Amino acid sequence: MPRARREGTRLRIAIAVGALVGAMALPPARAQLICGDCDGNLSVDIIDALKGARFDAGLTTLSPSEFDACNVVQPMVADVSILDALAIARYVVGLLPTLGCLPSGPPAATKLYVNVGNAVEIVDLATNASVGTIPISGVGQGIDIGAAGAFVYATASGNLYEIDTGTDIISRTLPLNRTTARKVAVVGSSAYVAHFVTSPGSTVDRVDLLSTLVSTLAIGVSAWEITASQSGTQLYTAHIGSGDRVTRISTASFTVGGSTPLSNNPIAIEEDPITGDLYVAARDASPDISGLSDLHVLDATSLASVGSFAIDDAFGLAVLPDGSALYTASNHQTGAPAPPYFARKVDLITATVLPVMIPIGDQPWYFTVDVAGRNVYTCDNASNQISRIDTVTDTVIATIPLTAAPRDAVTR
Repeated sequence: MPRARREGTRLRIAIAVGALVGAMALPPARAQLICGDCDGNLSVDIIDALKGARFDAGLTTLSPSEFDACNVVQPMVADVSILDALAIARYVVGLLPTLGCLPSGPPAATKLYVNVGNAVEIVDLATNASVGTIPISGVGQGIDIGAAGAFVYATASGNLYEIDTGTDIISRTLPLNRTTARKVAVVGSSAYVAHFVTSPGSTVDRVDLLSTLVSTLAIGVSAWEITASQSGTQLYTAHIGSGDRVTRISTASFTVGGSTPLSNNPIAIEEDPITGDLYVAARDASPDISGLSDLHVLDATSLASVGSFAIDDAFGLAVLPDGSALYTASNHQTGAPAPPYFARKVDLITATVLPVMIPIGDQPWYFTVDVAGRNVYTCDNASNQISRIDTVTDTVIATIPLTAAPRDAVTR
């Protein structure tokens, strides 16, 4: 069982707020108020304050819309704390005149950029339809977006393509030091590209996006994935096959800071925005559903295992921005090493694999989530499609056909 997510101090505060709530008479509900409505019943009352306190203590979860409504103290910071709960309680009893939510949370994503191998395909998220392709040369694999959202960066063989998201035109083609580019992670003014090489070994290219200079770091064999920490200070690479390990790289010194063996082909890594732990999906490719856990949890500093979840043959990963849940995929939950594939959901507050099984397409290589946490998109490689999952209802709300097999995707 992965380690606890919340501190005992917050739990004690929540109990105290609960006692305060129990001593208060509930005032009449304010109809049709959204800001402060932590339980989503279209009213704001002292129960909403209690739910905010319980969320802060790790005793309940909030849907993305409830999270936005409960985030009343510093709405530009994605966090619901005991201060939000107290503010709602003060508002309900008339001691605070207004609450300060963002009306609709983070801006909704309007486009999905998908690396489909020989092109970057653009999906209009208002219509859930492909609206065009941007040709790239070689074998495309990874894609990421710059911090300001002005550019996306796609890898293909020996090049990194910079695409202007305002015009959807390639603005620069940046040569790499090898022709085996796989995934890319953009941190500030640098792009880090992992090369998949079995012999003599994989490397990471660091591309300075200002000067276009490229430097290279050797990291061991068969690097399949690269991702950056939210702070941007660390990179993590996953190595499959004979590599079978996770490696940490410092972005400041561009040196390897640690490495740990991890069996069964680790192919995807995501960071927990609350604990900083790493979730690693491993595709073991064997239908041993009797108990093998292929969703690992690592301490980001030591890279030591701190737990796992019982999901066999895990594929892509997406962690919701508020840290409340993650999504991955498996095709062995029915006992067969073949389709159908299902998206699986893990409640990270209670550290529980939920029973929900969401049917998606074949071979979902990678997942991405929008900044609001409302939608998860799965790259169903063998089905030439994207599955769009609503994270509130945990259902596929759109299946989006593509011109070719999706490798990786990012929202804008």
